[in-house]
Amino acid sequence: MPINKNRTFFKFFIVVFNSITIGMTIYEENGLKKYAYFFTHHRLRS
Repeated sequence: MPINKNRTFFKFFIVVFNSITIGMTIYEENGLKKYAYFFTHHRLRS
């Protein structure tokens, strides 16, 4: 029983970790695009 429990927990952890990494990459890409747009916009204006 404990072995199966650990295995399911490990699978769950892998799924959560993968979703977090994918979400972070998407968030970072959007954040960098927004930051670049903000930076260039301010630089052009000033």
